[in-house]
This record gives sequence, structure tokens and C-alpha cells, in this order.
Amino acid sequence: MGRRTAETHRRSRGRRGWAVRGCLLGGVLACDGTARAQSLTAPSQTVDPETAKAALARPLDVPKPTPATGLRFYDGALVVAPQLSLSGISSSNLFQNATGIADLKAVVAPAVTVALDQGDVGASLVASGRFGRYLLTDALRQDGYLFGPSLRARLAEPWTLTTSFQVKRQAYALSALGTLGAGNVQTFVTTQTSRTALSYESGPYFAEFVGQVQAWGQGVEGTGEAAAPAFANRYQRTEFNQIGKVGLRFFDDATAYLLVAGNRIAYQLADGYDRDSRGAMVALGLDLPVLDGLRTTGQVGYLTQRFADPRFNTVGRLVGQATTTWQMSQDWAWRGYWSRAASELVSPGIPAITVTSYGTAVTYQVDPALSLEVRLERLIQAAIQLPITYRGWAVVLGGQYLVSERTALEFGYKFQRQKTTDGSQNFREHNLGLGVTMKF
Repeated sequence: MGRRTAETHRRSRGRRGWAVRGCLLGGVLACDGTARAQSLTAPSQTVDPETAKAALARPLDVPKPTPATGLRFYDGALVVAPQLSLSGISSSNLFQNATGIADLKAVVAPAVTVALDQGDVGASLVASGRFGRYLLTDALRQDGYLFGPSLRARLAEPWTLTTSFQVKRQAYALSALGTLGAGNVQTFVTTQTSRTALSYESGPYFAEFVGQVQAWGQGVEGTGEAAAPAFANRYQRTEFNQIGKVGLRFFDDATAYLLVAGNRIAYQLADGYDRDSRGAMVALGLDLPVLDGLRTTGQVGYLTQRFADPRFNTVGRLVGQATTTWQMSQDWAWRGYWSRAASELVSPGIPAITVTSYGTAVTYQVDPALSLEVRLERLIQAAIQLPITYRGWAVVLGGQYLVSERTALEFGYKFQRQKTTDGSQNFREHNLGLGVTMKF
């Protein structure tokens, strides 16, 4: 959506603090850039454009202060933005497999952002949690959390240095290729990321140079025999990333850039395979307002990964993501999206997975408080080294009702189906949910 259109709709809504019409429900990102993790029907997938890595896990919500939300101190220099989401979700197939066990899940999701802005120097702290409990059985827990401080300093015009550290734990989708999905087991991934970025911005030109280290561990939790200590930690890895991006802005609000990235991955896994690897990616990105109300944003590149073990083929894949939004009228909006990325969720013999998703969504603003959305999406997970492919699709119906500028009710229904080439994870599932999010 172009800047003029977005501003017009913000004024027409008079509802500050929440996403504008056409961008409410179902997307990974809302119009204000915040992750819509608590949306009951949001896709359970994220893609990192700098590394072309996909995570089949529901993102954790990080509140973004707005003029209507957040507590302000010291003449507005310090902002504290807390948020709390409560929801209940029913599932007709708890383990997303052939058992078809149904259950109800209660979810509590607190989050807070603390931001300090002193002009040339700034700092922030984000913390978020998502805690799910099933009511009919104790077979599964789905707990996740995120915690991360960051510092920003303007060194000298036009250079800025940013450094951050983040700890994150996420529950992966039970139907993800490479997870240990048999029995009453939930796969978790814990990451610790240290990142330093030097950015440059002068006139229409901008650049960013990033060094990043990520410690990554996968473990499982469950009941009965599945909870034995031998399953507690499946493996760990450390990834080193070097990323460079240069670009320019044109046509007032259009952007183009070139991204070059390299990585080295070292695994701590004793199973007879040497999964250590080195990789590189080159990509082109574009953010372009095509027409008034019609905008395309995306990145397309080529990723290659060479493994130390000669039994594994060198991976070479087209990767990227793209989103086109169209504000068709004052009340109707359309969104189409596509992504293709790699996944590092590993089972023995599967050192790399390609995850491709695409879909379309239509949003209707019924009145200033109520919005409805219908979405269709397709997800394909393909093991690169083995002939195993998971193909799934979903239809989503959902909505959001703004009780006030600080409180929103969400409701949704989702049907998803998956078929696999080896028949190991074929399933159907119906989800029905209701929740409330309160911003302070």
C-alpha cells in the first residue's frame, strides 16, 4: 500500500494502535511491521531474507509502540509497551497424524517492548512468551519465549552501529519435515543470536554490513517413553554469517538493493555424517509502488551450500520471497505472497530441506471496528538429499473486532491437509479459535 493511501486510511479509521484496513488478519507481518504472532489463523512459518532460512514455527509477538499505546517517561524518551493475549483453540487432530486425537488448547502470551531514544544513542529490550496447555490431555506442551536487548549509536554522519543479542525458543509445527513427530512428542528449537551491524545512509544511497553468530539447538519434549533423557537434546550447531547489502531509493518511496551473504555451519552431532558446510547467497531486492494502492515487495536470489561429507550433494537453489498488496477500494484489499527458502531442521540423512509456500488473501473492512479475511495457502517441504516431500494446503477464515484502540478480539477457523510421499505424516485438521489482545 502506498504512503498516501495508508495515511488516508489511518485518518479515516480513527483507530490508532492497530493495523490499518486491508492488513489486519492472517499475515506474518501487519502494516505497522509488528509480527502478528497471536493471530489465531496466522501462518506458522517465518523466513529470514538475509539467510534464506525458513522456520516452520509460529512467530513470537513483539509489540511496537504507537501513539495510542505504550507508557511514556522522561518526556517520551523512554517508552514501555506491554501486551497480553489470551486465546483458546480447538483441534480435531492434536498430533497432526493419522491418530485424529482432538483436544482444546489454552494459550497465554505476554509481551513487552522497552525503548530508549536519546537522539544519536538508543537502546531497546524485547521480551515475549507464548505458553500453551492442552486441557483434555497432558500429552503436549507448546511453550516458547524470546528475550533480546539491543544498542544503537550514531558514530558519525552517515554511519550507525547496532549490536544485539537474542535468545529464542520456538515449538515447531508437528507436521514439519525433519521433526520427530511420532508419539506424544513436540520438537523445540532454541537459538542464541549475537549480531553487529554497521549501516550507512546518505541521500538515496544506503548500505549495511552484518556479522552474526547463532548457536542453534534442537530438542524434544513429551510424555511416557518419549520423555526419556536420550531424547532431550537431539543435536546442536553453530552458524557464522557475513552479510552485505547496498541499495538506493528512487521514485520517492521505491527501493532496490543487492544482498551478498556467506555462512559457515558447524554441527555437534555424532551419527556418522559430517554435516559441516559452507554456503553463499546473492540476491536482488525491490520494494516498488506499481500504482496507487498497488505495491510489490520482494527478494530473489540463489543459495548454494557445500557439505564436508562427500555423501551429501552440494545444494543449489533459487530462493526468495515476494508479496503484492492491492487496496482495491476503501473496504476491500487483496494480498498475494510467495516464498522459497531452506530449512536446517535435520533428521539423519536429511541435511537440507526446501520449503516453498504461496497463497492469496482477501480482506473486507465491514465497518471501522470489524474486518474479515479469507486466505488460501500451499506449503511444500522437500528433502534435498532424499526422495521425501510433504505437500499441504490450508483454507483460513478469520476476523478481528476492535473493542477499543487498545483491545481487539480475534476469531478464526482453519482447515489444513497434508500428504507425504512416504505416507508418514498424512493428516487432516480443523482448528477453531477465539482470543483477545490487550495493549497498554
